[in-house]
Amino acid sequence: MSVRSPSRALRRIEALLVARREIVTWAAVAVSAFAGAALAVGGLTTHYGWWFLVPPLVLARLALNALDRSLGRAAGKRRSGT
Repeated sequence: MSVRSPSRALRRIEALLVARREIVTWAAVAVSAFAGAALAVGGLTTHYGWWFLVPPLVLARLALNALDRSLGRAAGKRRSGT
């Protein structure tokens, strides 16, 4: 029975994501839009539960941004303005 190395599995995932880097970028855009919508709805209504969505969405956005930058370095590309 062989045991896979975690780094080997992560390299495969990284190679897949580098090939389709735009998925991570668009996921970050979608998370940002949801966070903005949660802020807007929370501010305009009396349903304060929307405010509880904002911190996890912001953390997800930060993580996706870091992942996008890491994938860009792995691919040897940089976005303009960064």
